[in-house]
Amino acid sequence: MLSDAQLADIVKDFYEIVISEENKARLKNPPITEYLRLSRIEYHDKVIRDYRGALARNELDKIKFTADMLLSKRNLFGKLNGVEVAGFSNQVQHLRFSRKASAGVL
Repeated sequence: MLSDAQLADIVKDFYEIVISEENKARLKNPPITEYLRLSRIEYHDKVIRDYRGALARNELDKIKFTADMLLSKRNLFGKLNGVEVAGFSNQVQHLRFSRKASAGVL
């Protein structure tokens, strides 16, 4: 099972990748319209809902590419067994709930 530190690093990696890609697009493109900005927000909200739903249902095949990439970055790809992979999704759910609870957002 992943330690809390490993899980935190993986979550951090995920957000760093999202922010990095968004920044690359911002730097090489002209300013965007308000409509496009709202469309991007809607798109990212949908992706997050889809990933959360897949994790909640333990449908890891739907997030396999992203999970594999994040685990590879930490040299963990192929080192977790099926039980640990299922535990990974549960840890992510628990971490998200814990952070919301500590922030007073439920």
